[in-house]
Amino acid sequence: MFSRILTTFALLSCALSAAPVLAHPGHGTTDPQTVTHYAVEPVHVMPWLAAVVVGVTLTLVVMHRLFGDATARQHTPSKP
Repeated sequence: MFSRILTTFALLSCALSAAPVLAHPGHGTTDPQTVTHYAVEPVHVMPWLAAVVVGVTLTLVVMHRLFGDATARQHTPSKP
C-alpha cells in the first residue's frame, strides 16, 4: 500500500513540475504581473488544487492508519 502511495506521489510530482513549462507569454487573459493572474488562471490553480487534494488524501490515509484501529476498539463492547 505504501509503495502505491509513493508511486502516485512521484507521478503527481512529475506532472506538477512540468506545469511551469507552460509559462510563456500569451497564456491567460489577466495581466501576468498581478496576483490575480496566479489566483484565477487554470494553469496556475490546477497544480495548487492537485497538491491540496494529495495532501488531504495522504493526511486522511495516515490518520486512518494511526487512529482507525483505536476508534474501532473503543466502540466494541467489552466482555464481563
